[in-house]
Amino acid sequence: METRRLPNPLTGLLFIAGMLQAYMYGYFEAALYGALIGGVGLWLVAYVYQLVRKRRGMGMGDVKLLGAMGAWTGPFAIPYILLIASVTGIVFAYLYSLRDAEKRGALQAYPFGPFLALGGWIAFLILAA
Repeated sequence: METRRLPNPLTGLLFIAGMLQAYMYGYFEAALYGALIGGVGLWLVAYVYQLVRKRRGMGMGDVKLLGAMGAWTGPFAIPYILLIASVTGIVFAYLYSLRDAEKRGALQAYPFGPFLALGGWIAFLILAA
């Protein structure tokens, strides 16, 4: 969380592994749709935010990470991944702001990648059960 960057080799390897796994188990098309919906969908959100606010609100590592998770889970898990990531991110931000209220301003940016990873992991485990 210190660098606030998701390395391209990490997200790329996660995507390739997800697509290979989907090919081996016969749901390559669903994995492809999941990757496209996850990646393009989150990219659109980031793009619209940047147009409206005139500043970046999300890094492209988050976009690539959600696309890679879509390759593992398929398109129907994307909303659940985003829901879990958003709720856990909001709870974290709230608790963190309580802890350091005197040191930080009202608006503090937090990396979204760890929460996306948690949401993707939980969604994958639920789908695998």
